[in-house]
Amino acid sequence: MEAHFSRRWIGSPYGRVVPSDVDFLVEYPPGYDFGPWLGRFQDLECALATLLVRDVGLVMTSALRNTWFRQEAAKTRRVIYDTSQIMKVA
Repeated sequence: MEAHFSRRWIGSPYGRVVPSDVDFLVEYPPGYDFGPWLGRFQDLECALATLLVRDVGLVMTSALRNTWFRQEAAKTRRVIYDTSQIMKVA
């Protein structure tokens, strides 16, 4: 599986961990090609669910419109992968 995203966080939108669900906030680079019908986004969601043996929810940071939800997500999220921290090798 190939995933191209710039940042990913793990956390719960309500400030607590729910045993049956893991929520990921994902941020993709501008102009990212998600494939037909958001296929790459759905592939990532399925791969994470298989890996974690739990239901997984993926939310793009650009979809966080509610102010309260955005604030709660900012408080509880933790960066687990950030491509901006990877050195570019020529």
